[in-house]
Amino acid sequence: MKLRKANRLTDQYRDLVAQFIERNSNRKTLITITRVEMSKNGKKAMCHLSVFPPEQEQTGLDFAQRNTSRLRDFVATHSKTKSIPTFSFSLDMGEKNRQRIEKLLGTKC
Repeated sequence: MKLRKANRLTDQYRDLVAQFIERNSNRKTLITITRVEMSKNGKKAMCHLSVFPPEQEQTGLDFAQRNTSRLRDFVATHSKTKSIPTFSFSLDMGEKNRQRIEKLLGTKC
């Protein structure tokens, strides 16, 4: 898959996944899709998310993983692509590390 097309698809999938989560979550937690990584063949999409408050991370991740089939249907109806990837979710550890570093630097200043 060409780089430009891959970037366009990941941006589109990130937006659609975020819309789906916003519409279907219980709004007790803030779930943010930070990035989407596509496999080389375009058949799998790994969605990285962050959850606020941090105590609800596992609940937010479980919600996202439970609804992957509904998400795939949502993306199929709102996307013009021929094939829809299989979605999976993980917590964005890069974002957690960034927040921790920011906290550490903020306390030293």
